[in-house]
Amino acid sequence: MSRGRRAFIAFVPACFVVLLAQCVPDFLGTPRSPAFSFQVLPETAWVAVGDMVPAPFRCALTVDGSPVPCGIRLTSDRAYEFIQVEPDGTVRAVRRGLTPLSASPVSLLGAPETVRRDVLLYTFYARLAVEPLCADTMRSLGDTLFLSAEPRTRGNGPLPGPYAGVIWRAVTNQGVVAVLDSGFASRWGVVRAEANGAATMRAVVDSAAAECQVVVAQRPQHIGIPAPVTLSGPGATAVLVAAPRDARGRLVEYAVDLVRWQSLDASVATVDRVTGLVTGVAPGTTWMVATLGALTDAVFVRVGTGP
Repeated sequence: MSRGRRAFIAFVPACFVVLLAQCVPDFLGTPRSPAFSFQVLPETAWVAVGDMVPAPFRCALTVDGSPVPCGIRLTSDRAYEFIQVEPDGTVRAVRRGLTPLSASPVSLLGAPETVRRDVLLYTFYARLAVEPLCADTMRSLGDTLFLSAEPRTRGNGPLPGPYAGVIWRAVTNQGVVAVLDSGFASRWGVVRAEANGAATMRAVVDSAAAECQVVVAQRPQHIGIPAPVTLSGPGATAVLVAAPRDARGRLVEYAVDLVRWQSLDASVATVDRVTGLVTGVAPGTTWMVATLGALTDAVFVRVGTGP
């Protein structure tokens, strides 16, 4: 066989292979990747601290326009600080805060890593316990009192600290207390006694709120008697006025009219038990004793010889 005949016979199969390679793809169609559509609802979820939620987010996955069942895998670029994510996707809220998460679909059909959505998970306090529920320990104007608000689980169970975000406000006050520290950075609120009476205080954080009552009731520690009195003579008068003081030296106004008086020597001077009106009887000296509950004190009185 001639050399040219042999070359022609080898050329024909080579052409057939090239034509087959060009025609078959056009006949079968060019392979392509499926079109995925992935949505996550809600974009922001809320979970109470202490709660476990099996699925805080739900997904909608379509492949080439057809819906398919799917689950969600939650991941974060940072270490979990406020939540714990279990292998089955259950979320446990352990502290109050905000956690940015990335949600990707879990499906039998698979999905590319680029199909993911960013979501937010807020963990919040659902319940508060305040102490004391009723405080009546402020006995002097200017006294301060610490109020405590401790976040709890929905079932009133304890939660680990530290606590933050609690705000204290006076709901009914009428000038009884002044709020020195409203909390926020901690669970504590500080109030100062300004007047006698009762005030209702409310602690608020997230959706949780609790109230307590604060009572200011001054207690006299000193009667506060006036300076020694000198009467010009028999028949002369003077009025004794006491000024009861609390432990901080503030006037206890309601106690002024509760002071009772008594003369140790009525032959020298008498005194009206309620009003404190002293009347000279004869020249000399005596004491006027003031009594207020268990407190006693005395004022020195001198009666002169004048008319």
